[in-house]
Amino acid sequence: MRGAFRYLLLILLLALGLLTDPGTALAHATLVRSSPAPNARLQSAPASVQLWFSEAVEGRSSQIAVYDSTRKRVDKRKVTAAPGDPSSLTVEMDPLEPGRYNVAWQVMSAVDGHITEGS
Repeated sequence: MRGAFRYLLLILLLALGLLTDPGTALAHATLVRSSPAPNARLQSAPASVQLWFSEAVEGRSSQIAVYDSTRKRVDKRKVTAAPGDPSSLTVEMDPLEPGRYNVAWQVMSAVDGHITEGS
């Protein structure tokens, strides 16, 4: 009798596992594109950097920072959500000199609350 109960419990747990949607539990906001594009060579400095993510992000809990080659931050430190697009964020830039720049980001998903980051 005890073995049958365990067997039934195992089948019930497996059935519940199959009925749940693992896609929602595994969703995270990942970077899908940016403007300027990664490794772009520009003729003039951009006025802003815009990032698009795979799902809606929490603008107030997210960050974008742009650094020059000496690790000096060169953005205006104010991230804004793109009007009408909850999956996009923008940061305005200070005037830039010619050189290489790195964009670092950290966002909180509005879908599942997970934080992702990259550069």
